[in-house]
Amino acid sequence: MVTRKGIRRGSLSRESSMRNRVDVKIYEPAYIHETAEIGRNTKIGACCDIGEDVVIGKACNIQAQVTISNGVKIGNGVFIAPDVHFLNDLYMNGLNQPPTVGDYTRIGGSTIIFPDVHIGRNCFIGAGLKIRKSLPDGSIVLK
Repeated sequence: MVTRKGIRRGSLSRESSMRNRVDVKIYEPAYIHETAEIGRNTKIGACCDIGEDVVIGKACNIQAQVTISNGVKIGNGVFIAPDVHFLNDLYMNGLNQPPTVGDYTRIGGSTIIFPDVHIGRNCFIGAGLKIRKSLPDGSIVLK
């Protein structure tokens, strides 16, 4: 069932190319835009909302109830705990860029990632944080 233009509820829009892939595990219901790219061996938890032009790398683990807004780029081997939200530039007329996440980063549950944020490689972000500034490679943020 189509709920919004290009988005299907509980399944993937590119059914022939994505839904039947054995190298990607998607727990339903999941909301994945037809233009999203998902790398091999990636797991997407239930009740996730993945927007337009999102790129998710290989071997990622995205837990339940994660919102990844339009244009977000996520590297390889990234772990995203439940209830994480990536914000984009919904009302700023293109003044901000969507967040990006480097390879092998870990993001704790209930974290919010703001626009214009680049998170480097091998970072560790604790639970419940609001990330408003970019982080260099290897950063550890606990509060």
